[in-house]
Amino acid sequence: MTSLFFIWGLTMNLVNALNSPFGDYMKLDSTQSSLLQVAYYGAYFVMAIPAGLIAKRFGYKGGVISGLFLFALGSFIVIPATTAASYGLFLFAMFVIALGAASLETNCNPYITKLGDEKGESFRLNLAQSFNGVGNVVGPLILGQILSKTIAPGQPGFQGAKDTFLANTRGIYIVIGIILVIVLLVFAFFRYRHLPETRRRQPGTCGRRHSSHC
Repeated sequence: MTSLFFIWGLTMNLVNALNSPFGDYMKLDSTQSSLLQVAYYGAYFVMAIPAGLIAKRFGYKGGVISGLFLFALGSFIVIPATTAASYGLFLFAMFVIALGAASLETNCNPYITKLGDEKGESFRLNLAQSFNGVGNVVGPLILGQILSKTIAPGQPGFQGAKDTFLANTRGIYIVIGIILVIVLLVFAFFRYRHLPETRRRQPGTCGRRHSSHC
């Protein structure tokens, strides 16, 4: 569960770091370049209510699984987007990734408080959220290690630098997608006592915290 906080923090800041080089290599104006962040953060607005409804119907674990699926799907959509150098398709990939991240964020925060003793709820949540901050720092660092200096359009070596940038971006999201699929399989097929089928409680439906209806 804690690793998920790290992953969505990582990808959120990858998007911010990718904004400038994408604008240069795809020859975008400032408005077009800003669409990358609009696509990502706009998905949070779109997914806020559906993520809550999923949790209500299928429990927090179901919400986490749906988030992992969308997150992994978006990561793999980056493959054709970068292969074809399609900015539109890359925007769609970021939108799908953010749908998954929004579902994870909506469900992981309350879910992790239920995974253990009631007295440790605040500690578990604060500890997990600290890894979100680690992901925020690591994302740009990873990108900085694999990206060389951006070459402006028309300069020698521009096309080679563009191809390298797209290939490296593709590689990052392939790794993220594979990791997410593995985590998804763990959540979907392994039944541990530490992963209860917790659902959002409705007023008047549960008398005790550990009732079988909760």
